[in-house]
Amino acid sequence: MLSLPSPTRSWARRAVGLFAVVALTVLGRPVAADDSVRFDDAYVEASADHQRWEIGNRLVAYSLGLSSSGELEVLGFRRGGGASVIEPASGDAEFAYDGVRAALGGREFRYLGSEADVRDGRVVLTLGFRLRDRDVVVERHYAVAPGAAAVEMWTTVDAAEDVRLRDLQAVRLEVRARDAWWQRGHEGSDDNGGPFGLKSAHVDDGGHHEFGSVALSSLDAMPWFGVSGGSWQVVTALAWSGTWRGTLDGTSSGTMLQAGLPDMSITARAGSHVEYPHALVTLTGTAPGDVAEAVGAWLRTRRQGRAYPALATYNTWFTFGVQIDDGLMRREMESFAGIGGELFQLDAGWYPPVDARDRYDFTAGLGSWRVDDDRFPEGLGTLSDHAHGLGLKFGVWVEPERVDMAMVGRGGLETRMLARFDGAYQPGSDNGAADHAQICLGDDDSWLWVRDRLVAFLDEAHPDYLKIDLNGWLVCNREDHAHGREGGNFAHVTGLYRLLDTLHERYPELLIENVAGGARRFDLEMLRRADANWMDDRTAPASRVRHHLELLSRVAPPSALLSYVITHPDEPMMESDDLKLLSRSRMPGVFGLTIDFRGMSEADHNLLAAQIDQFKGLRELRGQAFAAQLTDPVEVDGSGPGWDVMQQVDPADGTAVLYAFRNPHSDRRVHVTLAHLQADRSYRVRSLERGMLGAASGDDLMTRGFDIDASDQSASQVFVFEPQ
Repeated sequence: MLSLPSPTRSWARRAVGLFAVVALTVLGRPVAADDSVRFDDAYVEASADHQRWEIGNRLVAYSLGLSSSGELEVLGFRRGGGASVIEPASGDAEFAYDGVRAALGGREFRYLGSEADVRDGRVVLTLGFRLRDRDVVVERHYAVAPGAAAVEMWTTVDAAEDVRLRDLQAVRLEVRARDAWWQRGHEGSDDNGGPFGLKSAHVDDGGHHEFGSVALSSLDAMPWFGVSGGSWQVVTALAWSGTWRGTLDGTSSGTMLQAGLPDMSITARAGSHVEYPHALVTLTGTAPGDVAEAVGAWLRTRRQGRAYPALATYNTWFTFGVQIDDGLMRREMESFAGIGGELFQLDAGWYPPVDARDRYDFTAGLGSWRVDDDRFPEGLGTLSDHAHGLGLKFGVWVEPERVDMAMVGRGGLETRMLARFDGAYQPGSDNGAADHAQICLGDDDSWLWVRDRLVAFLDEAHPDYLKIDLNGWLVCNREDHAHGREGGNFAHVTGLYRLLDTLHERYPELLIENVAGGARRFDLEMLRRADANWMDDRTAPASRVRHHLELLSRVAPPSALLSYVITHPDEPMMESDDLKLLSRSRMPGVFGLTIDFRGMSEADHNLLAAQIDQFKGLRELRGQAFAAQLTDPVEVDGSGPGWDVMQQVDPADGTAVLYAFRNPHSDRRVHVTLAHLQADRSYRVRSLERGMLGAASGDDLMTRGFDIDASDQSASQVFVFEPQ
């Protein structure tokens, strides 16, 4: 993975070669760099002999060392001053190359040294090794951010000669517990609990559980899972957007958890730097919101303070499809601005719809990168200017990784740039019948073609927000691409990261939305890089949206999760019986709207304006909140539980917002126990419907709880708890 540059070190930032090892050794002994450092409450501490290290903060500590034979060992992982929750073991990731599987620091390696530094707001420990029989340096990195109960870890390789890397493992730890959980991916069927549903297992000695995704990162399973020890849990997550696998294996002491990219190999060419997928390993309590709090703190550091904007958003797709033009868009913009909207998204269909089959055929003409002159005679830049004049931000949809086959052979796009699996553009289909294909971002010529077209488009349209989609996925195994048969997944995903890095560097203020055909490419790496994340193309009914929000926010910040209020056969938006319910089902995340404003009554305009105003007020109160689910998540169809209640807490000042939803056939009252309040402070409690309700201590709210009575106004209620 290419998300971080390799740091400047005495052994790594050089032309890798034997001379470097000679320079690093005195009488055969490695020379240690400065390997102790502190930043805020985060630290790296080294033993006097530079053979043991601890990296951590006030919440967690992770210990490593070198055995007498030089092999890297994991010594412990603990909360605060507690006992370690893992079995000491040799290394936390294996290294496989050229048919050899080795432990870092074993007989295949020579230890080079260690270094600790402060980088991007966190402390980083790096341990360096060199293969004894190859001109290859392998580094294992660990990072801890202040106030985050998590350790980030990854491996990098610098090669001065070609080496074949296999099974890119991110993490391997033996946890002293057996109760495990993981989450289904986007494709989880409604009959089986719906997308993102929870799975659990007791991992007996000799037991084995395996999950992952064979395509995009969250297609089949979410790239995170955990093992609980009763009062604590270890959760590991992959910051990776392609194929991955996780395993849980029962041992005599507990559960061995592993995550990485198995069944894959790439060639590190001479002079190259390869970065493996990052793993985040958290050690938290088991209360609602504990993992989300740790991941949120990590993301705030990794995003360098860049908040998720959570703008009130309008989108054209579900209402108009590709039947859009300049005049219609200007009218919709004006109506949206009139009800307090903030971001107007022009979705697919701005290019000439070559032989489009219907109003929702957005593949026709895809990849021309040309604005349709007939429908947008002044281009998209003038639409952006019009939005800005109305006080709106302007967003536009693109799908840079896929192309209409009718565009191949035009504008420099050649067939050799297209991804193929076993010769096919679409597995199971004849190439002559294929109407679209994926562009391989792992091929340099293909990557440059996409970059140049995307940059030219953005320079003309100058949007504030870019909605990046991907519909379909192919792991390219073309032999005539540099990645070869087994490296297409790694090459394409790292090519995507390289493209996103280019956009951030060239357009530092540009907001990016991660779509990928719904939440099919949803992971920590995309949460770090994108400013909003689409949850599902099925953005109704309200119970489905809340189901997704409540389950995804077990790990992800709710302000990153986008959905739209939309008319549904069972939930009409206009003249709705309960517009508050429809709106508040989206408000815990990013509030979106898709509607044709033409013909809307003044009363409905006013109702929508009131909902947007309420959303913006709550957004300011919750800040960069993490979520805690106080009840079971709602079923996709809304059939249960009786109530679903989500709490959000601003880590900056402790303000909490409670969203409560009463489902059919429920009791009129529900009792919930709040979490993550400040026990010794008093909280003013108010209802958006009923006004001020009084005050209670944080300790009282977290122990004795809070009663919610049904409202005659709406099946939804919102409560605010403000510390005094």
